[in-house]
Amino acid sequence: MKKSSFYTKIISIFVLLTFILTSNTYSLISAETLRPKMLFNKEDNVIDYSDKLCVTDLKDDDIKGKVILLSADLNVGKTSGELKPEALMRIRAIEEDLTYLLERFVEAIIMSHNGSKKNYKDNLKNGNVDPDYSLKPIANTLTGLLINEPLFRGKSVLFVEDCIGEKTKSIIEKAGRGSIILTEQTRFHKAETSNNPNEVRIFAKKLQDTVNADVFVNAGAGALHRDNVSKGPVADLIKGPKALGILSKKELGAMQKIANDPKRKVVGIFGGAKLDGGKLEAIKKLIELKAVDRVVIVGKMALPFTRGEETAEGIREMAKKTI
Repeated sequence: MKKSSFYTKIISIFVLLTFILTSNTYSLISAETLRPKMLFNKEDNVIDYSDKLCVTDLKDDDIKGKVILLSADLNVGKTSGELKPEALMRIRAIEEDLTYLLERFVEAIIMSHNGSKKNYKDNLKNGNVDPDYSLKPIANTLTGLLINEPLFRGKSVLFVEDCIGEKTKSIIEKAGRGSIILTEQTRFHKAETSNNPNEVRIFAKKLQDTVNADVFVNAGAGALHRDNVSKGPVADLIKGPKALGILSKKELGAMQKIANDPKRKVVGIFGGAKLDGGKLEAIKKLIELKAVDRVVIVGKMALPFTRGEETAEGIREMAKKTI
């Protein structure tokens, strides 16, 4: 580990603990992936998620024995080495959903992206796999999480080496109810992030033709703001119910409550790899609404503040004047 990276982490942790211990904190906002479009509508009102179905709201008849496509957030970075703690957190985020679905004897198919073309090997052909970003090792991690579930003992999460195609379809059909299947990540297919509507439609149809899902569950709590093909477009092709995952519903409900009627005092903790536009907008909006009493910036996102960059200083001044 580089010295600068080590000291940045130490300083971030120290600042975080200091603010929490001196703030009489009752609730925390974890906003690594918070985006304004998930919290505010076009009229700038807080979005009400109370009427959105959670998978636990579905009747047993709606899901029992059905094929469930579960969109997860397994965007964990390199999988060829030891997984980082934050990667394990993303994987554990769907454990509750999988346990719930196992009890209803479904066939659960997990789908996710991981990384982007800037991370993959140079000149990687469409549909080919970069082993460093394959989801294959995560199948074993998921198996370990579920090993003590009575209905999963003696089983393992089945990994399929593609998310589309006849071979994948055949494996899914043979697996049967009571199975959990993890497909290879979707971004090895360029259409997953295409701006061409026709490419998007074709890829979405290929995904649904392959999995033939009856129900769609959006359990990717950390990626709800993304509009990938494996979320909205493929969900539109599934005729059965669409629902949020358990953690997804909890997080959206918590954000709505904090923005509408926060229980004081609230510390907004913002982290991630960079201070991008979406996070910047979210921080400004929560400060503007006085939804947070203190703001803590952690991780690499803190670097612009330590360097005194103009954007970061603007947020600092806004917070001083507003909260």
